[in-house]
Amino acid sequence: DGGRRPEPAVTAWAARGLANGGKLTEFCPGAALTRGQMAALRARALELPPTATDAFGDDDGTEHADDINRLAAAGITFGVTPQRFAPGDGVTRAQTASFVVRALR
Repeated sequence: DGGRRPEPAVTAWAARGLANGGKLTEFCPGAALTRGQMAALRARALELPPTATDAFGDDDGTEHADDINRLAAAGITFGVTPQRFAPGDGVTRAQTASFVVRALR
């Protein structure tokens, strides 16, 4: 961000319903993202349609399972393995770049 204040971007994200924050009243801009959270942000931003396909076995019952499956159906994610997404793991800058590039295709 080059040292600029994040409030305008956070406000814009919240207004579009893209980020729900760490708590109902906090965004937690300095907190790291998990792969599941990144999937939710991407799926919401792209307004991906629901899918009946369950792409990964390790996201069942997580709050981000539907978003992860939407990304997989759209060809935006392939998981850390073909059967595993690792929704609770931190997302790296390289993984974030991959999500973005595939989403822009």
